[in-house]
Amino acid sequence: MPRQFQKPSHRKPARSERKELQIGLSLVLGIFIALQLLDLLTTAFALTQSGFREANPLLAWLIPKYGLALTLIGIKALEIGAVSFITWAVVVFTPYSLTDDEAALGVLIFVNGLSILVLNNNFALIADLLPRFFPVIHP
Repeated sequence: MPRQFQKPSHRKPARSERKELQIGLSLVLGIFIALQLLDLLTTAFALTQSGFREANPLLAWLIPKYGLALTLIGIKALEIGAVSFITWAVVVFTPYSLTDDEAALGVLIFVNGLSILVLNNNFALIADLLPRFFPVIHP
């Protein structure tokens, strides 16, 4: 006997279910924004030190044209604005779909993971600079 699939339920999600997901999305979006700002600061610091260059080809092309500060702030503003808008749009335009909210939450968590990898690289580069600023004093 072939397996029969049930139609997906289009019931309106309970307010508590929706509210929990919105709180989760807000929290993860806040973490995303914090990670992006930390990336901006660590990238700017590393690029102002001699011997370091931007690994992202787009940023490496934009920095000489528009300057370090304007390029980094502009790119980060675009990233934060786009992700915030998409998150807002998912919440506002799909009020009956918990699946969309859950997908947005999953994507944000994934993007935060990628941001952590970038920050790990930035901090590793900065750690190599520490002896310049804090020379070890030998007796």
